[in-house]
Amino acid sequence: MRRSVRNESESPMPARTLLAIALLLLLGAGGLSAEPVLSRIDSFQGMAFIRASRLAVSADGAFIYALQSNVGLSVLRRDDTGVYRYVTSHFPWNEDETLRSIGNFVLGPGETQVYTTGSDTIAVLDRDAETGLLMLAQALLPSQNGMPVFDDPGALAFSSGGETLYVGVRDLDAQRILVLGRDPADGTLSLVQEIATDASDAQQSVKALLPSPDGEHLYVLGKPSVAVYDRDPGTGELAFVEAMDWLSAESLGIYSTRMGAISPDGAHVYAFGGNSCYNSCYEEGLAVLSRDPVSGGLTLLEADEDTIGPITTAIEMSPDGRHVYLANRDEGLRVSIYERDAGGLLEPGGHVDGQAVSVFTDVTAMTFDAAGSTLYASGHEDRPLVPMTRDVETGELTVEPRVLDAEEGITGPLEMVVSPDGGNLYVLGYLSQSIASFAWDEEAGALRPLGAVFRLDEGLNEMQAPIRLRINRDGSRLYSLGEYGPMTVFACDDAGELELIGHFETAVGDSVALEISPDGDDLYLLGFNALAVMSRDAADQLTVEQTIAGAAAYRDLALSPDARHAYVLAGFDCGEESACWQLDVFERDPATGLLDHRDTVSGFGSEAFDSPRSLAISPDGAHLYFSSVQDETAVIGIFSRDAADGSLELTGVHPAGEVETPDWDEIRLRIAPDGRYVYTSRSPNTVSIFARDPESGLLSDLEPYVDDELGTGTRGGATGLAVSPGGGLVFAAGFARSRITTLSSRCLANVEACAQGDRFRISVDWRDYEGRTGNARRVEPLGDSTRVFWFFDQNNWEMMVKVLDGCAINERFWVFAAATTDVETTLTVTDTWTGESRSYFNALGVASPAITDTGAFDACDP
Repeated sequence: MRRSVRNESESPMPARTLLAIALLLLLGAGGLSAEPVLSRIDSFQGMAFIRASRLAVSADGAFIYALQSNVGLSVLRRDDTGVYRYVTSHFPWNEDETLRSIGNFVLGPGETQVYTTGSDTIAVLDRDAETGLLMLAQALLPSQNGMPVFDDPGALAFSSGGETLYVGVRDLDAQRILVLGRDPADGTLSLVQEIATDASDAQQSVKALLPSPDGEHLYVLGKPSVAVYDRDPGTGELAFVEAMDWLSAESLGIYSTRMGAISPDGAHVYAFGGNSCYNSCYEEGLAVLSRDPVSGGLTLLEADEDTIGPITTAIEMSPDGRHVYLANRDEGLRVSIYERDAGGLLEPGGHVDGQAVSVFTDVTAMTFDAAGSTLYASGHEDRPLVPMTRDVETGELTVEPRVLDAEEGITGPLEMVVSPDGGNLYVLGYLSQSIASFAWDEEAGALRPLGAVFRLDEGLNEMQAPIRLRINRDGSRLYSLGEYGPMTVFACDDAGELELIGHFETAVGDSVALEISPDGDDLYLLGFNALAVMSRDAADQLTVEQTIAGAAAYRDLALSPDARHAYVLAGFDCGEESACWQLDVFERDPATGLLDHRDTVSGFGSEAFDSPRSLAISPDGAHLYFSSVQDETAVIGIFSRDAADGSLELTGVHPAGEVETPDWDEIRLRIAPDGRYVYTSRSPNTVSIFARDPESGLLSDLEPYVDDELGTGTRGGATGLAVSPGGGLVFAAGFARSRITTLSSRCLANVEACAQGDRFRISVDWRDYEGRTGNARRVEPLGDSTRVFWFFDQNNWEMMVKVLDGCAINERFWVFAAATTDVETTLTVTDTWTGESRSYFNALGVASPAITDTGAFDACDP
């Protein structure tokens, strides 16, 4: 509900209200504290650049676009040293839920747009020439906005002049081509024609589209062969001419053409394909076809299947038309080079053996830069992007000594930690086996990628399957624990950059958890059935000082805030009817850091715990919590803790909701630094929030944060959680979609402000005498109730707004404001608990009077 107040008719404040204000000032603010209603303020899409099925380089060479696994379109940017750095991945579901994947893409004319196909959508993405970033501009869906029914769009290509986009689509068993006109002003598309490529055309599938350079013809590669279409240069419409069905002869070995190229002079077409035997063999060949520039007809000159490997993944012709390059992954994992003579025929000219030079394990895509001097190849695993310098005379390729990797990539983020000063976030990518670092930009309210270290980088090959991250109290050292390998130690500088220190064996076998003592001198490592204590010396060398064997299946480890006790959570099968759990209590020697077992707290299914997983201790040390499952319902066990002897007593079990993913073991418990809130992530798209009673430790449900963009997957969506030292930010990691989402209950945008904790949001809109409009910008907060704004100059403050808790006096929250301006203003205050808002308007040319609304919000106990 919204109530508007016009200041010209403001009634005088009654005397009893003045008395109430005085009383309020004497009593202090008091009142209720705001609940943390989380909202997303930033989302980083961090899919690591591992391989690409298609590549494109911008004309200026500043950006490379890579289609990864038919899911995300990644952007890489060239830095001052010439190395391409990962920027982000464009996931289509961020913009429109109807877009579920990207199957193909092409840079548009002038490179102001990128055009994509995927699932049942053709999309236009506007491209920022400075940053390379993409934003959805248009989505063409079946049977909408004049589009016909279509499904599974894939192959696409622009006419040589860029006026027309051709898209191969499928509808049930029929194959068609959509002819789309492009608006040169904004790059949007509209349907011009749809043409069937059915059996009458002898063209039953569309794998690739090759427009002729002169704009007269379109060649469609697919099954069974190559089809020729006449093109109207004015409208872009197509008319079927003929199909090269004779290419399907077994002797040619190229039945079902699937990729190809057309020479820059338009004289020749190169069609590549094969004839597969079900699950047993695959023979491929390359056909060289001469082209009649008038009729567009094709004549076979040569078909060669002898020198071509059986699993070819990409074909590229150099921009000058002198050489053709084929990538295949048979034995040599090589890029083969062919020289093109004046008659269009090809002669083998050698190859680059990826295994021999140790730069790529499997070429999945290739592309040239605009000059044709560099051929970029995407590798499958170790080296995702490899540049090769081309000799324009001989066509020979030389692998550059610098291998281009995606520096900030993360796939499958599993765990996160925040630096003690709150300035940096470190994210562990389980699938990419990487650790990425980010800086938090307070002004922008966003994460800024700094870089990443990969297991496959030089010196990091021992970092295997990382599953845990911890940072010491002064923020100088970051520790990564591998599930099957050693522990890796990094030094962290003031900017958040990481430098490898070394790898150290843990002596615990398969690892599950890691904790660090407050002084940073002792590390506690938990294996599946062993616990180890490691000491750290001044030279950053780690030594195993103690190992403790355990009979149970250990799950998690926690140190008390005073570091006097350590707790180990275990869960194991006790029979068909119930499962056991136990908590081992250890006393820690503050001098040596060694542990001494003191007690075991255990129980069975009757105490509502099954498969216990995650462990956390409140900052005051008064309570211990662990997550568990009972009858497919998440629960949190609550224990009171004796700070003197570390003993535990079960005091409550709090239901945490239905478990929507079986992998509860990946879900973490996190407690706010002030101990007031507990966060969990019990399902793929939900961050649950619980208010914690500091006396009893008991929990009560608050409104959860639900976001489908966190994703789904076998490990769930939000597999990791981290809370900033100040408690205002919560970071959630989406494993399946490689997403890092920043949540906040604070107003971080500089056009909003918050009062009374995070409960009331304040914004001011203005309009001046020239008709210009804008949003007032906030000055740094002054206390918990008062906010100040500026309009035109940050040194010229225009308005002060206060939201006061008057619940003790008249059961209302009050809004007071004063401004030194006569421009038009609209002040809006919103109660985030209830969604109710108040709007206060002042007309242009009227000196802004004081606002004293002592009845603004009747919501002291909503």
